[in-house]
Formats: sequence, C-alpha cells, structure tokens
Amino acid sequence: MGNVYGTPSHKVTAADVSSLDYTNMTVQDSGNDNWGNYFAKMQFDTGGCGGASGGFRVDINNLVGSGWRWEYITFKWTMAGVTSCWNFNSSSDYGSAGTNGLELYNGLTYPVGPISGTNLEGLSTDKVFFCQNTFNTAYDAGYNAVQMSRCDNSVDYNVFHSSYAHSDGLEKYFYMRRRRTSSTGVAGPSHSRSCNATGSGAWAKVSDIVVFRNPND
Repeated sequence: MGNVYGTPSHKVTAADVSSLDYTNMTVQDSGNDNWGNYFAKMQFDTGGCGGASGGFRVDINNLVGSGWRWEYITFKWTMAGVTSCWNFNSSSDYGSAGTNGLELYNGLTYPVGPISGTNLEGLSTDKVFFCQNTFNTAYDAGYNAVQMSRCDNSVDYNVFHSSYAHSDGLEKYFYMRRRRTSSTGVAGPSHSRSCNATGSGAWAKVSDIVVFRNPND
C-alpha cells in the first residue's frame, strides 16, 4: 500500500481479482507481471458486425489492502488491431463487457494530449490522460480525442481506424481514471469491440491497475 496526496492506494495483484470474464475471446496472457501488478492480455476471436462480438472485464474485489473499499481506479490500456465499434466501461456495449461497476464517463472527450492543466481535475471527474505519443501516427496527425464508445468508423473519432496504423511497431496506449458506483460488489476495467479485426494481432491489454480510497472516508 502507498499514499498519493494523503489518499490510500493499492496496486491490484492477482489476489485482488475475483474473476476475468470474457466472451468470444482468448486469453493470450494474464496474471502478475515482474513487478507484481495484475494484467490481462486478451485476443479478439470474432468480428461482430451482425455476428458475435467479443469483450472482457476484470472484476476486482470489493475490499483491498488492509480491508478498505476502493472508490477510484486508474489503469492502462494497450491496444492492437482495427475496429469500427468499441466500448470502454460504457453502456453502449458489445460482447457483454458493460460498465462493470464503474460510473459512466463524465470527463472531457478531448483534449487528451499533453495540454497544460488537463491532468489535475478533482476526483469527481473521470479522465483519459498521459497520452503523449499514445496513438503515434494518429496523434502526430493532430488527432487527440478518445471516446468511451463509438460505432461509425469515422476516421475523425476512431483511434483504431486503419488509417492510423502503427507501422513503427508501437502499440496504441492510454491511461484512464474512473470512479466506482455506490455498490459494494466487484468492479473493474472492461472493453469490447465489434466490426473488428481478429486473431493474434487483434488484442487489448489492461495493466498497471491501481485503486484508491476516497480521502473523505
């Protein structure tokens, strides 16, 4: 356990995970990394678009650390493969991932780049952050918006669009901060896709998960 500005925090390990649930996906790898942090790297096996869609969620226990209930969470998404439709802990869902116990996103759609003052909102505001060089060719082209759900294949909003291929070999990644609902059940990151690429090169990885206690508790 550590402290960040007086707020107890806890890095999530495999022991804190109730379950890894997924639909039409293959687990490429999961468990604790070399630093003891839990991660899950998931492959998309179906393409959706009127057929079966794929999605997954990580369920984190209600109580962590020395037995306190967490209320805020940060985690890193690393992405590969193109898709027209996606969901990150949103009610607009594919593959049964859903909001998974987190509040609907209330942060800015953009900017998400290294713009002064955008990383310092209060705990009541959700955030997509630390996106320098995140989507490489897309970001270099001036694209800097991330949305929690989308399904129109518009190049202006789709960070997974084939026009933004990462030919330099770097995956697309970003960090996210979200708030938990008032329930006492399990909750955690979720992601799903439809009208997407499939196979070993089409995957999503969630890692570096840290949960925080409300400093007012």
